[in-house]
Amino acid sequence: ESLLDDEDDAIEDEVLRDNNLVAIKHSAEFASNKSPHTPTNRICSSLFSRERLAFLLQYALVYVNEADGKQKHVMRYPQLFATKAIERKLNEGTRQGIIWHTQGSGKTALAYYNTRFLTDYFQARGTVPKFYFIVDRLDLLTQAKGEFTARGLKVHTIDSREAFARDIKTTKAVHNDTGRPEITVVNIQKFKDDPDVVRTEDYDV
Repeated sequence: ESLLDDEDDAIEDEVLRDNNLVAIKHSAEFASNKSPHTPTNRICSSLFSRERLAFLLQYALVYVNEADGKQKHVMRYPQLFATKAIERKLNEGTRQGIIWHTQGSGKTALAYYNTRFLTDYFQARGTVPKFYFIVDRLDLLTQAKGEFTARGLKVHTIDSREAFARDIKTTKAVHNDTGRPEITVVNIQKFKDDPDVVRTEDYDV
């Protein structure tokens, strides 16, 4: 409701006259339809707020290269709310967290959207971020690489603990010189039980 201006009878009358609908002004249906408390009004008010619409246009659309051509994908509403929750927690100072997913709920797509969003978020604060997508099977690495590549990300892969340890210790954020956003897909299937693969100070740079 705070997104809406106060009602203005003069503007309302002008709109009704322009649409030849002055007769409905005092009807119960019109009063109900313009109420900010109806579910439809709440959805429209939040979806088409200036900030929300700008976010959707900038981060929530992607063209995916498929075998039969390009497909336009739109961020699902749980992915949108997850992304906004990540932003809110970061603004509060939280530096770790979990987004719960079920099978087929769009984990890879969410990772893609947030690679784009969080790159801009951190760069605005003087930080160049690195992104890791960790899987535990070779087929999942291949699948994730294909999905990220189809969405336009440059994908770097790691399948050994030594390579992961080296990569996470370096301050180099990307492995390509094209300027494209990048994500590193890590297959931990072959990692040995080694608690020293990654220490907190390795990536606290």
